[in-house]
Amino acid sequence: MKNNSFLVRLEPSMKLRNIGVNLLGIYSRKSDGRGFTTLHSTLKTGSYWAYTHIFTPHEPSDVNDFLLELGNKGYGLMTLQAKLDIPITEKLSAQLVGDTFMLNNEGNNVGKKLGNEFGAQLTAKVGKYMNLEFGAPVAKLGKAGKAIYQGNDKSTVNEIFARLQLEF
Repeated sequence: MKNNSFLVRLEPSMKLRNIGVNLLGIYSRKSDGRGFTTLHSTLKTGSYWAYTHIFTPHEPSDVNDFLLELGNKGYGLMTLQAKLDIPITEKLSAQLVGDTFMLNNEGNNVGKKLGNEFGAQLTAKVGKYMNLEFGAPVAKLGKAGKAIYQGNDKSTVNEIFARLQLEF
């Protein structure tokens, strides 16, 4: 049994003054008809691998996402994501994210565009070990995204989330 599937991940980061800037690029490819398979795909679970909230699981909003995993159900995946971590005060910070997701192999004659997502999250330090996180992302689905995740013509998905977390 031969499997020539592969994945490449690049994630450079830097600081611009006091703002953290991160980029994430991922390319996974199928080449044998079975597709690139991850443990998360096999177990039908998600993993925290991306910056987004709707397409992928993300800690404070991990309740109703699309469970997009690195192998993308065997279609392969290409994504470019950006994240800004912005300190506002000593106890308040913001995070802005944006991305694009595409299939590497056209599926069901609907093109390759899964969609784009943009989101904002605020984190308030409310105690020595406690944070309140809240935010709102919006995803604009492409034709492939509508076919795979919605099964209808709905093109925009919105979410509002909040989480109070005790961290040790």
